[in-house]
Amino acid sequence: MHEMSSTVNLRLKTCFHIQEIEAGLWNKIGREDAFQSYQWYFYAEKVMVDCRPFYILAYDNEELVGRATFYLVPSEPLPIQPIFLRNIAQQIFRRWPLFICRTPLAGLSGFVLSEQADRDEMLAKISSAALAQAREWKSSFLFFDFVEQELTLLPGWKPRFKSMMVSEPGTLMKLSSPDFESYISGLGKDERYHYRRIQRKAQELGIVVERHTSATDLDEALALIRKVEAKHTSTPVPWTRALLENLNLVEGTWLTARIENRLVGCGLALRDNGAQINTALGLADDVPYVYFALLYESLRLAFENNARLVRLGSGAYDVKKHLGFQVETNNYVMAASPNSALQRLIDRMA
Repeated sequence: MHEMSSTVNLRLKTCFHIQEIEAGLWNKIGREDAFQSYQWYFYAEKVMVDCRPFYILAYDNEELVGRATFYLVPSEPLPIQPIFLRNIAQQIFRRWPLFICRTPLAGLSGFVLSEQADRDEMLAKISSAALAQAREWKSSFLFFDFVEQELTLLPGWKPRFKSMMVSEPGTLMKLSSPDFESYISGLGKDERYHYRRIQRKAQELGIVVERHTSATDLDEALALIRKVEAKHTSTPVPWTRALLENLNLVEGTWLTARIENRLVGCGLALRDNGAQINTALGLADDVPYVYFALLYESLRLAFENNARLVRLGSGAYDVKKHLGFQVETNNYVMAASPNSALQRLIDRMA
């Protein structure tokens, strides 16, 4: 644990394990924000065991007013094509890891402030502390990930940090209907027909979607998940097995789709602080309608568990728009490097 005084009142403290922080203190800020609970971060440490966490806490006098969570990531699933370039990049980052500020496993910023916090001062102090940590740990690049455009424009950023836009933002939907049936009734005529058609076709094919409190058939499921990643030329997520094996640590539901004894689809719905995120999608290549059967069941789950919003990630934007999802606006990255040569590369790319 490291401490430093930044101003007369603002004091930063860095912790390296979530258990070094008292749960009640952590939950004082971000208590109503998606995937910001103490338990979520505890889960993430068990899942992302190869990523060293850094929790930078900001105090005004003795009051916690902000926090930023960073990970030293040697195995980031990078969206780099062609594959041989991706392999080269992965070898480099295993030697000089990325230092990333994010909410783990959720596609959200890891920079969380109380309403009383001075955002400019907090950005200046935390970004300076993060650069020092990145330099100490021989990181190649430092990223503040999933940043809203508004935040990129604040003057508190150190000059080294450059803004970059990510091409494929995530999607979310705020749930306003009292239940799933009301939500379906509120959709347009075409969307209601689509829902009924999916239900009918799934029944005709014998697709049965089931809910589980723990992950089942891991090897079969992982094979289907890798098929989806390969179809979209995505890098395999290295933490998927651990994500499923530690499901008992968080609120979540494992969904499977079967035709008789054959597993033809799967997905994980995780919930925290009134939000749900869908992940670990697996699909058989030769069976239609499974994706939507799983999606509709996951939305039913969200309503039953009183979720305020659902997040689905990127892609399939037209389909999601018709279902009521909106494109997120946190598709910016603030990038810097402790290495002067790599910093020049960032400056040219920005």
